[in-house]
Amino acid sequence: MAEQFPDMLVGAGTVLTKEQVDAAAAAGAKFIVSPGFDPEIVDYCLKKEIPVYPGCVSPSEVAQAVKRGLKFMPTGGINAKNLEEYLSCFYPKIIGVNIHIHIQKNAPRGCDKSRELSDSFCILESFQLFHQNQHVTIKM
Repeated sequence: MAEQFPDMLVGAGTVLTKEQVDAAAAAGAKFIVSPGFDPEIVDYCLKKEIPVYPGCVSPSEVAQAVKRGLKFMPTGGINAKNLEEYLSCFYPKIIGVNIHIHIQKNAPRGCDKSRELSDSFCILESFQLFHQNQHVTIKM
């Protein structure tokens, strides 16, 4: 895929071994995602200068990642009410966020689905503006 679409940023996910890191890099992956914080995999990627985004759940894992200079992409629990707090606490360590947009198919009467979707896009726009004001370019 990386060869066919050279302008596309291609990464590899669920990487669990150094052999998988090597195979992914050989196939053109520009970054690695692992489901957990495995110091062996993280250090191997850093040694090879491949950006790596491990899953960090505990404060200890986050501390190890910060020590290594890793950046984060929070993927759970982020919404309109706490996005600003995430950004203010962790910038510049956050490179992106995953915001769950839930629009009920059978929403209760009076619920404005278009308003809910619009609010979600406003959240994403706010994230982009936050980073642009800090001279960081984020593609979403």
